[in-house]
Amino acid sequence: MAHKYVYLFSEGNANMRELLGGKGANLAEMTNIGMPVPQGFTITTEACTQYYEDGRKINDEIQAQIMDLMMELKTKMNTAIILVTHDLGVVANFADRIQVMYAGEVVERGTTKEIFNESKHPYTWALLRSVPRLGSESKEELYALGGTPPDLLLPLNHCPFADRCEYCMPICKECKPKETVLSDTHKVSCWLMHEKAPKVESFYDRRDK
Repeated sequence: MAHKYVYLFSEGNANMRELLGGKGANLAEMTNIGMPVPQGFTITTEACTQYYEDGRKINDEIQAQIMDLMMELKTKMNTAIILVTHDLGVVANFADRIQVMYAGEVVERGTTKEIFNESKHPYTWALLRSVPRLGSESKEELYALGGTPPDLLLPLNHCPFADRCEYCMPICKECKPKETVLSDTHKVSCWLMHEKAPKVESFYDRRDK
């Protein structure tokens, strides 16, 4: 049977089967890869919550059990968890804060409520559009972002999302935007935040039509 990778641990963490009272043993093989991380943190990636080692997709029921185990881990070990994923649906009821990254750069950061209900960056909107809507009456087709990411081996002196952004302006391909502070917890790096930028139809405007 294929092993299921659930957590990436720092060296020296307690045996997870003992910590969880054997609950995890029937669900997953807890794997310590010896990844050095700051004390008090546990890092897990998208692969840990969505795929088996052999590449097969984990079903929704198993995924939910994995997320429950991670919450129990967080409580029993009094640790923070950094979850790296493209699936905002997974973190909706899990994360306290979200940082949206594109091409290795943070483009928006905020509380879970701010990112889901008040996001401002087009890449964040694209991620939200790819999440199925609960209670939707129609079988709407999920959004797929076109284009390709930038070559990170080349210098990137402009907005990294410019070539894939439907709101792209000339300035976006000339220089990077500064981070705009929207609140103590919500910040975004996008030229749409500039006072002279045109008003655009946001993800929320389209969703609510």
